[in-house]
Amino acid sequence: MVKKKYWQKVFVTFLSVTFLLVNSTGADSAITFGKMWVSVLQSGLGVSSPTSFHTGTNKTFTASFPLCDSDKGFPCINKLLVRKLGAKTWTHMRPWGKVAAKKNCQFCKYTTWESIPDKNLPAGGEAYNWSASGFEEVSLSASLSGYFTGDPNSFGTSDGMTYQPTGLGVEILDAFRNAPENEYEVHLKLGLFSKSLSGWFIGRLARPSLDLTSSGDLTISGESILLQNAGSEINYSDLPPDWIADLVKECIPLSYCGFESDPQSWNEHTPWQSIGYLANNEKTMKTFSQFENIFGNKAQNQYRIWAISNFSDWVKPISKIGNCSISEGFLGLVSTNSTVFSSDPPIVIDEALSYRVGSTHLRADGSLNSGSYGVSLRKDLAKCVWGDQFIPEFIGVEVAYKDGKPEVIATSFKSTDSFYNFNASGFHYSIPTLSMKNFKSEVQPLKVSVSETATTEAIAKISPKSTVKKTTITCAKGKVTKKVTAVSPKCPTGYKKKP
Repeated sequence: MVKKKYWQKVFVTFLSVTFLLVNSTGADSAITFGKMWVSVLQSGLGVSSPTSFHTGTNKTFTASFPLCDSDKGFPCINKLLVRKLGAKTWTHMRPWGKVAAKKNCQFCKYTTWESIPDKNLPAGGEAYNWSASGFEEVSLSASLSGYFTGDPNSFGTSDGMTYQPTGLGVEILDAFRNAPENEYEVHLKLGLFSKSLSGWFIGRLARPSLDLTSSGDLTISGESILLQNAGSEINYSDLPPDWIADLVKECIPLSYCGFESDPQSWNEHTPWQSIGYLANNEKTMKTFSQFENIFGNKAQNQYRIWAISNFSDWVKPISKIGNCSISEGFLGLVSTNSTVFSSDPPIVIDEALSYRVGSTHLRADGSLNSGSYGVSLRKDLAKCVWGDQFIPEFIGVEVAYKDGKPEVIATSFKSTDSFYNFNASGFHYSIPTLSMKNFKSEVQPLKVSVSETATTEAIAKISPKSTVKKTTITCAKGKVTKKVTAVSPKCPTGYKKKP
């Protein structure tokens, strides 16, 4: 066997694709031909950073939140709580030292600064490590990123400067760059900067719960999740033709993508290379769909994560959700453990919040990849989307495939001051559409089979003319009564069944 002396790696990023092009070098290197590696994992990570910095060329900044007991102002990290999965009692974690973060951006100026609220400049500090007895040590990074105008040499002052924060990111990591298998609750004090948050956020956590008070206190809780990386080594001759056509359209000229030859000419004599799709847009979802049959049912590897973030496509102004006119501000959070997800926020179709995701049917360890999906929706929007008959307890998630039957998943519900938090789990992958809808007691959530080979999007509806026998009960709360008709009717929370 010939030893490889070393590997030369070249990273090239364009549009929706991050490429890792690998070529072996050296006189005695063993070079592979005729195959390539394609992988897909849409991380959903945005702008969380353990350090604060700004740039002079494109005039951007990232403000890492300081601790609230510092003198830098808002926003800040107030506290971090942790508990084992399934436990009821929270444990307070304590900050004990700053994160030793790499500062390898040559055109970035790493520094800290105080908040200037009237100029909209958030406080810039540094992230800390946190510990608690019986739990793994973690780092917590929370940051706001944005743009500024004025002289970069005057950054951090009011002198002719304006600042516009747009992106929020929060992430928890252990020493191995994974998130421990725990549930965490992060408390942030945003103050007036809560008004800088707009649009939807994407979460990489299970059973998320969100709340934002009028004073700007943001609370985020949830469990870490396992993400599955889909990938496979493929003969050039077996590459999907539509994928090659897309690649050629995006790579003009070819040097823009780091290729030495036209993808249409790749054959058994073309050297091995690797292409990874990581970006948060529809190209990543499309690539997963194109390669799903090649990837097979099983993921290649997995890692655990706890994070939320927003990114440009999700913070652009939105005037309506369905037929609901909305005011500016933080609309909600969508969280899933899927490998890929729609780059656009949920849309309203027939009074249902619909969202598309995709993942392998099995995890990297061979176990069933059980899906999780959570939506935290501002209360005024929830009441508008689902109308006058909106009862949170009747909201469920319908999982729909083109080639399979719909699966209706019972959904847990939690109310905070300003958000309704809905969570569903236990559905199977490959590329379903998830519709969160108000069943209005017409049907009780059922478990039905879903074809393992289903691959494409559709929205199937549960017929209200079900042949299953339903009964009606009367529920009372004080002087208010409600009739509930279902297969197995139950009274809403706070109501009691009348004899």
